[in-house]
Amino acid sequence: MGNFFNDGALVTATVLDRSISCSYCQGTVFGTRRIKLNTSGAEFFGFAWANRESLALICDRCGGLHEFLDGVVKTTAV
Repeated sequence: MGNFFNDGALVTATVLDRSISCSYCQGTVFGTRRIKLNTSGAEFFGFAWANRESLALICDRCGGLHEFLDGVVKTTAV
């Protein structure tokens, strides 16, 4: 298992100057993905594109997903 992302897309991450490690396997290298935080009202009226986003860190070792509100996590390329 592992190596879910190409090496150029991998990052390490911190929150409040503390390193993030995977809560499942303690891995410290992640891929990233933006996730829309859809609301039913915005979906109903066709404005899903206007919803806020979060940042998902996906562990490169086990695939565990960790989600943070936008702007909370600082990432550094590996």
